[in-house]
Amino acid sequence: MKKLQALTELAQEERQLVRGRRMSSARVKMETDIVCHLIVLDTFQAHEEESKEKTSNNGAYDEAFMPIINTPTEEDEEPGHDEIGCVPMLGDVESGDLITVKGLNTSWVTTNKKMLLSNSLYAKFTDVVLDRGTLEVTSNATVSLVTMKNPKMNIESSREKRTVDIAVVLVSTIDSSLTFTADDVKDTLFDESKVNFVTQFDTCSFGRLKFQLAPAGILSVTVNEPASNFDSGLALATAAQAELEKTSGLSMSELGEKVLVCLPPNVGSRPWVASAGVGHWRAQFNDDWCLSLSATMHEIGHTLGLTHANQDGEKYGDSTDYMAAGYRSQTQPRRCFNGIKSWELGWYKTRHHWIDPLTSGDQLIKLAPMVDFDKTSADEAVIISIRDEYFVTFNRAKGMNIGTGNKRNQVILTTQGDGGSESVAGLGVGDVYEMKDYKSTGQSLFIAVCEFQRGRRGAPDVVFVSIGFGSESKCRIDTIFHRLDDFLPLGP
Repeated sequence: MKKLQALTELAQEERQLVRGRRMSSARVKMETDIVCHLIVLDTFQAHEEESKEKTSNNGAYDEAFMPIINTPTEEDEEPGHDEIGCVPMLGDVESGDLITVKGLNTSWVTTNKKMLLSNSLYAKFTDVVLDRGTLEVTSNATVSLVTMKNPKMNIESSREKRTVDIAVVLVSTIDSSLTFTADDVKDTLFDESKVNFVTQFDTCSFGRLKFQLAPAGILSVTVNEPASNFDSGLALATAAQAELEKTSGLSMSELGEKVLVCLPPNVGSRPWVASAGVGHWRAQFNDDWCLSLSATMHEIGHTLGLTHANQDGEKYGDSTDYMAAGYRSQTQPRRCFNGIKSWELGWYKTRHHWIDPLTSGDQLIKLAPMVDFDKTSADEAVIISIRDEYFVTFNRAKGMNIGTGNKRNQVILTTQGDGGSESVAGLGVGDVYEMKDYKSTGQSLFIAVCEFQRGRRGAPDVVFVSIGFGSESKCRIDTIFHRLDDFLPLGP
């Protein structure tokens, strides 16, 4: 009984401290240990074309494209990620809170990166300081790993057909308000006759993942402080979460399976657009970025466990995927997710094709684009996985994928990089990608695009892809008379 009472008191203290129920200028040293589920706090970046057209007068971004929230210094930045977040644990149950962690030793993070990226990293912090939405690991603090046997988490894990309730919270401060209304949110984000995150997730997944407005609906809350008191959007979102519970008795984490928090302009000491914890239930947006198709697809993608889509080492560079940089537009661009992320989501799993070139021999595979998934037959793949290391897809630019950015109408090769997926090649008919000394065999593995066939009478467009050892593999190069571009107009 005493142990239960102590745990209850500790939980209450942690929640009060984390949710900011104290003087706004106070820094509080934790008198008790705090156990965190540590997750990647990834962010969204505006495409550089936005910076050419917009100014940074509302704090959304600037010409330099600084990382979005509380940019780490060169000394403490973990390559490939923007920040690390703490979800405080109450016993073996996650609280509804999310706070930024600052000051973690880089080598400690690197040592435990595998657990961090798999959402299985838990740590106990002693002698840390809480300052609004930030947990500061001071020089006197200690950090130790914690083993959680059966943690109850808020992480998206279902890959089955499902409908997800999503709520929206509109936040204002005493001196800053949103530039749109609740009616705008309902009309822009939830009208199923329009292009928005609801219809785009539905079409990209072929009905396997649907979102709907939660019964709690669209709520408004005012934080009775000036916007300048908050050095990040995350800090204001945490304060709004506390204010909502204080004034209405509602727990933000219980409003829906996912919650979008729309924050007013002029918040944060650095330019930012939007952010979310990978696998967490909450995402926060800077003003009208809450209505952006790119931003909502990107941040909800993070809540589903997806990380960034990079290309050739450039963060956010894979514009075939919503997890890259995006745009303020409410309806454009229409695209889906790249090969590795689509494989993880499992929407096309009946057309997954897994191979091991070391044991399966050379193969000639009929590859259909994701947009034609519903037209495919059992002998046609939509995603090829090479030993779960490389993923091959046909990036057909039409339908719900008409807005794909680079490598349009090409066969794309993606892999998992240090801080997200990496797009490493885009191939047309007749092109060959070589992996030298594959798996230390002394041989090169070749991926070649042999031929394109346009779908007729309800059949999908397909390409024939050869994967194997030997420069020609299964490709009959002498029979190719046309390049892919001859067949594929850049239209639907």
